[in-house]
Order: sequence, then C-alpha cells, then structure tokens
Amino acid sequence: MIQKDAKAYHVLEILSMAGEVGEDMVSLLIPQPDYRKKILQRLLLENKIVRYQKDGVKGYRLTISGKRWMLQSDYNRFSYFLANGADASMRRSDLIHRKRQHRLAEMMALFFLAGTNLFRDEKPSIFQEQPTEAKLSQSVFYSSREWKDMGSLSTKVISSRGAGVWLTKNAVWLCYHLDGVTSWYGNVEKRADILLRSVLQEKGYSFSETRALLFYSQTDIPILEAKRQADIRDSPFEKFCCVPLDENGSLLLQILENAQMYQCLYQVLTEDLKSNAESNIINDGYNDALEPVLICFDFDIKRLLLFVMQLRYAQKKGEVICFDFQKEGVKQYCDEATQISTVDMEAVRENFF
Repeated sequence: MIQKDAKAYHVLEILSMAGEVGEDMVSLLIPQPDYRKKILQRLLLENKIVRYQKDGVKGYRLTISGKRWMLQSDYNRFSYFLANGADASMRRSDLIHRKRQHRLAEMMALFFLAGTNLFRDEKPSIFQEQPTEAKLSQSVFYSSREWKDMGSLSTKVISSRGAGVWLTKNAVWLCYHLDGVTSWYGNVEKRADILLRSVLQEKGYSFSETRALLFYSQTDIPILEAKRQADIRDSPFEKFCCVPLDENGSLLLQILENAQMYQCLYQVLTEDLKSNAESNIINDGYNDALEPVLICFDFDIKRLLLFVMQLRYAQKKGEVICFDFQKEGVKQYCDEATQISTVDMEAVRENFF
C-alpha cells in the first residue's frame, strides 16, 4: 500500500490533477535518479501508471485502475479531475494539449515543494458558483482549469496564456510558462486581470495589485524576443518575476510569499547604497561610483527591462544585483554598460531558511 506521505503518492496526486506528466516533473519532485527510477518502476508494475509516447514526446498517464485507486483513496479531492468522464487526459492525444499538461504539472510540483496548497478540497472555492469567502491560512494555487471554471465568465479569458493563479496572504499572481507565451494577446490578458480582480474582491480577498510569474525550465534561460519584451513592459501586472523550475525556484517562491523575508533580504542588499532623490531612473539606490543600482533577486523582468531602457536613453552605466543562478538570464537583457553583481543562494539558504 502506498502511503499518502510517500513520494510515489505525490506523483500520483499531481498526475491526477494535470492529466499527463513528463520526466521533468518527476525529476523535480524526485531529484535522485535511482530513487526516481525505482518509484516509476513500482508504479508501472502495480499498473497505476502507463508510459505514453506520441509525436516524439514521452509522458506518464494514470491507467484505469490507477484512476479508480486515486478516487478510492480520496474521492473529494480528485473527483473533479477524474470522476464521471472528467479525466483531464481523456481525448488529449494532440501535442499542444499534452505539452500544456506537462507545463502545468511542472508548476504544480514546484508549488508543492514550496509549501503551497494545491488540493481542491482544502482550498476556498473562489472560482465556483456557490458564494464563499477567500480566507487563506496558507498560499494556494488554482490551475487554469479551476480558474476558468466560472460558467459564462470563463469565455472572457478562454484565450489567456495564464496557466493558473497563485494566491498568497499579501499578493495575487497570475502564472505563465515560458513555453506558453510564444503568442501573447495583450487585451485578453488585461481582461483576465480585470476578471480576476473583480472575482476576488467579490469574495472578500483584499490585495493592492496583481502580479505575474513566468516559469522556465531547468535547461532554459528566459530569453524573450523584442515583441514579448514589449508585451511584458505594457502588461497590467505590477511585477513580472521569472522563476526557474528547480530547487532554486522553490526557494524563490518562498521568498516571494513571505513579505517579511523578502523585505529583510532587500534591506540587507540596500544598506550600503546611497540615495538620490533627483534621479529619474528606476533604482534602489546608488553604488560607490554613483551609478544607479537595481535589486533584482526576484528577477522582476518588467522592472529590469525598464531599468535597462532608461539607462540607454540617459547614456549612463548601472548595476543589477541578482542571485547567482539568475546571472545568465539577467545578462540577456543588459548591455556592456550594466554591471551584474550576484548574491550566493547557498548563503541565503543558510541564513534565511
């Protein structure tokens, strides 16, 4: 019998909610190769999952007996995804839908590792018909399927590239995957933002602004062409932070969720900077060379793009401070006039976690 606190069960949980998962999701959830192989072999031998390959893309799906076992294990939690023909993997043999499921599964795994609640039976039913108040004891994530399950209202955001919504105690985050924003419709995303605001305000959830997360895979760097950069600069979101789908991404989510930890880290990084009230360039202070400095450990790409653009117009040099694992990504948007300084994530892990 698979226990509910076992890694194998966590794989089945995310698989039930996503419909199909790829190797990247399983690697994220179980980073040890030998242990991961052992768990997958066990699930295959017990006929709970099956390998599925088409169009050169490999994945895992629940078998019929696997679906029945998950429903017996916790019907209230998984019936929305699996019961009465609701299975997310049904009729999803086309490559577009399968890749979308893989991306969603990766994001779910990262949120799970960061301590976010994914489970429908434990979350406020904000996006359902019946009235409810949004009282949060911890951060929660709603997949795009749950978010768009609002009857006729969902038609307003049906083309949104949003893969889900992350609610913390102090912020609202729309979630995107780098592979899913190859096309972007600004008006649709603005409608999604407005609809999300109205629904949450109606349910009594207080917040000041909406933000966005852009997830990218372990092997990729978040490189956006000029058109996508302009889309992000013009987006309605106050922040547009890039998060890697790996252990560093899990820690970054916890920093973004914890306002006290975020502010403490920000204060540490700005304590030696000088102020300049007359500056017309976005900055968090000035370094010893009197160059504007941007604190970018959250990899807010929207603020970074504006900072670099203002430096170019003013023909000035500047400095960006980010985590060491973000340096290659940040470098893609800076020129030679911008110095990049890094913070050791291991040091932050030791002192803040």
